[in-house]
Amino acid sequence: LALLGPNGAGKTTLLRIVAGFSKAGRGEVKLFGNSPRDLATRRRIGVLGHGIAVYDELSAIENLLLFGRLYELDDPGRAAEEWLERTGLQRVRDGLVREFSRGMRQRLAIARAFLHAPDLLLLDEPFTALDDRAIAVLQSVLKHGLDRGCTIIMSTHQIREAMELATHVVLLDRGRVRHTGE
Repeated sequence: LALLGPNGAGKTTLLRIVAGFSKAGRGEVKLFGNSPRDLATRRRIGVLGHGIAVYDELSAIENLLLFGRLYELDDPGRAAEEWLERTGLQRVRDGLVREFSRGMRQRLAIARAFLHAPDLLLLDEPFTALDDRAIAVLQSVLKHGLDRGCTIIMSTHQIREAMELATHVVLLDRGRVRHTGE
C-alpha cells in the first residue's frame, strides 16, 4: 500500500499509530487481532522511519546481532550474516557504524527492519536520501518481502518508486482519506 499526499497530510502520523508509537485521537488499531503495542504484535512488525535507528558505536554485525536477540530469533548470527550479504555490507561487517557513509547506514537500517522477517513492514519515506545502490537494495528486499507474503505500507513522495511496488494506493490530505485505488 502506497500512502501518498502532501507534507502534513498525516502519512507519518498514521504510520506511527499503526506501529504503536503513537495513540490515535479516536478509534483503535488492531493488528493480527491485537493492539500494535502488544509485544507479540510488535515482533511481527518491521519499521523503517526517518531516523536510521542503529547504534553508531557498534559495528554492523553487532547492531544486527543485538536486534536479532531483541526479536528473539532462533539464530541471530545466521540472520545477521544473511542480511549483511543481502545489503552489500558483508565486507564492512566489523566496521563501526559511525564511520559508514549515509548510504551504508541506510542499508544497515534496511537490514535491521527485515532481519526478523516481519509480517507487516512500515516504511516512512524509505527512498529519501538513498544513494542508487541503497535504492536498488531496498527495491530488491521489498520485492522479496512481497513474494513471501509480507504486507507493506509505505509513505512516499517518490511516486515512481512506489508504483513499481504498490498494488494499492491511498491519497491522504489533512488526515483524511481522499482517494483509494488499485
